[in-house]
Amino acid sequence: MGIYKFNKENGKRVEKYDSNLATYLKIIQINERASIGFIYIDSKGILGHDQASISELCVDVPGEGWVTEEEQKQITIKAG
Repeated sequence: MGIYKFNKENGKRVEKYDSNLATYLKIIQINERASIGFIYIDSKGILGHDQASISELCVDVPGEGWVTEEEQKQITIKAG
């Protein structure tokens, strides 16, 4: 059994796509087209828009914010 810490301090700052105050922590790279990880976005932080090359799953844990869909329409997200 291994013990892993999925905290922001173990992650890497996201700087692409005009992102700010966002940190990515990779859990596993399954293959070239799939990886699993966490993205921490601080208050007032932004994960910049980019065109995903594969389907993405977004799970909002605590907090709230918004994401954009293909047509760039903002969709509000929050915990629960």
